[in-house]
Amino acid sequence: MGLWNGFPYAYAAGGGVSQPGELVSSRLDWMIPPLFAEVGRFSEGAAPARGPDGWGFINTRGRWLIKPSFSSVKPFRDGLAAARSGEGSQGSQGSQGIAANPMWGFIDRTGKFVIRPVYEGAGVFSDGLAAVRSAWDRLPSRWGYVDKSGEMVIPASFDMAGEFFQGYAAVSMAGVHGFIDAKGKWVIDAGYGSVRPFTEDLAFVSLWRDGRVGVIDTTGDWVVRAIVAYQNRVFSEGLACVAVGGLWGYIDREGDWVVEPAYSAALSFCDGRAAVRRGNKWGYIASSGARVIDAVFDQAESFSEGFAAVCYRGQWGFIDRVGAWALDPLYSEAGSFSEGLAPVRSVDGLWGFVGRATPPLFDATFDEARAFSDGLALVEAGGKKYFINSSGKQAFVADFTDARDFSEGLAPARGHDKKWGFIDTKGAWAMPPRFDDVEPFHNGLARVKMKKRTGYINKKGAWQRQPPSKKAKKKKAAAPEMLDEELSSGLRIFKNQTGGWGYKDSAGLVVIAPVFDEALPFSEGKAAVAVKGRWWYIAPPRM
Repeated sequence: MGLWNGFPYAYAAGGGVSQPGELVSSRLDWMIPPLFAEVGRFSEGAAPARGPDGWGFINTRGRWLIKPSFSSVKPFRDGLAAARSGEGSQGSQGSQGIAANPMWGFIDRTGKFVIRPVYEGAGVFSDGLAAVRSAWDRLPSRWGYVDKSGEMVIPASFDMAGEFFQGYAAVSMAGVHGFIDAKGKWVIDAGYGSVRPFTEDLAFVSLWRDGRVGVIDTTGDWVVRAIVAYQNRVFSEGLACVAVGGLWGYIDREGDWVVEPAYSAALSFCDGRAAVRRGNKWGYIASSGARVIDAVFDQAESFSEGFAAVCYRGQWGFIDRVGAWALDPLYSEAGSFSEGLAPVRSVDGLWGFVGRATPPLFDATFDEARAFSDGLALVEAGGKKYFINSSGKQAFVADFTDARDFSEGLAPARGHDKKWGFIDTKGAWAMPPRFDDVEPFHNGLARVKMKKRTGYINKKGAWQRQPPSKKAKKKKAAAPEMLDEELSSGLRIFKNQTGGWGYKDSAGLVVIAPVFDEALPFSEGKAAVAVKGRWWYIAPPRM
């Protein structure tokens, strides 16, 4: 799959900032090899990708979710993606209702048009609605909004129509701009020369007559009066990037300067950092305005999921929040992280995705693998099951045909006579096989089944609760109370919308991208993961 074909090191920032210095272990690596002519960011477990036959979508494991056949696509939102039908014969597929002239519609995760491609333009779904532009043969061509059933719920009457943010969409008519709600009702009347979308309950607007810019809240009231003409970006993390006299700084929600205008260019705050340019070099500042990463980069992008794409001496790589290289600057282009993966263009011009490196802990892979418990893990290879230790080596030689995880120093194991017993951590039979079925020990007891009757034994094999006699009233045995395991790694497993398994931290941030077909929770600092039927073990990435 090419998950670990990247470079085994990265440069650490010198002087605690961003000058290349000593070599440290790489924290990012190829997760999806560079095989695509173009790609977009991941959304809802799928990313746009262009192949020889047009655009389609791949999942987080790098496989085609929807095979390429479209002339253009946009990201999935609310389970649907805008797609433009293909050219020529591709655009004439009657089963999909595609017109010969490429038009926009919406597809589901199977690639089927669920909203027919009859629109000149289309946006992405938000708040259950998507902007669409009527066809040119229905002049005048205007923008309106459809719901997920394809019904035009807000008539096509706007010259421009934006995505819904915080329940409001920016629209324009006859050259003036305002905001509507999801019912198409004007909530802030059209009267502005330009508007930006609402973020953090605030939006920048400019006056129609003289272009002066200010900030309004969701009721349309002025928060920052339009008294100074400047460029601006949306609010992010309580601050907005604005420019006066050609220099950029940051204001707070009251319009007061938090970072005085001093930069020739600047981006919005993300992850507590903002990219700023002084002269022709980019660096990063904190929300206080303090420099945290020196201005040494040719270009820089905003932080996302703990990393930022930067260009150094003409090549792109990624840095972490302290300025240390997480991926060497060896690539032609790079984009921002989304759902644990970031697009990167290799020097041969093809695109793939990188994520936090998860190299195998051991040199071996397995047909099956279980979680570590008591320092041992059950694996299967070549039709044989055995236990490995924390070094990945076979822990002992034992004569059993099947086994289960260790618990409290003992593991259920089945002999050649199909009876179950228990082995210890050296592989010796602590209790020879005589039970029809057994469960792992918990709080000193194990539930066992013998001759269709169930009871509990202690670690010496003595019955603690005798199996009920055939004459006794049948009653379901109560299982011992199981306690939730506290994962020492602090990571929890998750499955995305396209079936990929990965890991998130306690804050919900994707730490290990969902690039696996199967995965088990971390236990004793290791987790078993699988791709295409092969299992191996990984450790939590260095944070």
